[in-house]
Amino acid sequence: MKDYSTIELPKREIRTEPQADRFVSTCNKGRRSYRRASIAVLALFAVAIVVAVVYIVISSLRITHISIEGNEYYTDEELCAVASLGDGTKFLKFNADEAAETLYSTYPRIGKVSVKKRFPGSVSITVQECKELFYFEYGSRFYTMTELLRVVEKSKQSERYESAGLIFISLPEVISVKTGNVPELTQSINCDYVFNVIKLFSSDETPFVRSGEIRALDLSHKFDISFELTDGSVVELGDESELNAKLALAMRIFDDIGDRHGIPVRVNVENPLKGWYSVLQDNEK
Repeated sequence: MKDYSTIELPKREIRTEPQADRFVSTCNKGRRSYRRASIAVLALFAVAIVVAVVYIVISSLRITHISIEGNEYYTDEELCAVASLGDGTKFLKFNADEAAETLYSTYPRIGKVSVKKRFPGSVSITVQECKELFYFEYGSRFYTMTELLRVVEKSKQSERYESAGLIFISLPEVISVKTGNVPELTQSINCDYVFNVIKLFSSDETPFVRSGEIRALDLSHKFDISFELTDGSVVELGDESELNAKLALAMRIFDDIGDRHGIPVRVNVENPLKGWYSVLQDNEK
């Protein structure tokens, strides 16, 4: 019979109290991490459901109120049609910025336009229209322009524009004309002076403009700017420098001349400190 008394059995590891605490702590951490992960997944799922519901609700909202202000020439119906806007238009799909750009590019009389959306279903359009103040000739056609120099319309005849009090402008060489855009001028010279002068002559605060006396404005030569009054008188300004001072001097000269009994004169204020005038001869009219 075999003697088992000498066989050594493997010792069983007995955890001490600190080791047992660490084991329990590790298990608890694992369970807590699992619970946190489960809660996070459930929370994300709940948020996704809420977002989906909100999106469905908002996407189903439609525009029910449209307000339009500032338009005189263009009707509300015209503006809404171009902006693709109407009762029943989906609120979420309507792009206010694109609508504003479309309105501005389509209607040349619009100087500024703002389109805003207001939750849950309102849209407001604010328009600032510009008046046609000038007209010019290009390619045997006459074109009108606003104070922002945007081309509005064209015609074979100029009488209608003259009777409406629009100012005829002689421009440097015009390359192309497109409705809604500023005329493209020759690139052989710097034409910035054209826009600077027209900006001044677009203001009602400018002498001669507010009284409606200007018939024509010659900007064809940078250093020989002049304008003609309704009675045939001509005011020579020279270049674009110190235009306000030159116009003020011209006004004083006309005041000093007094009643001319319909006789046109030539007033030269190229020097804003000293001007002169002379009666226009028949061959100069």
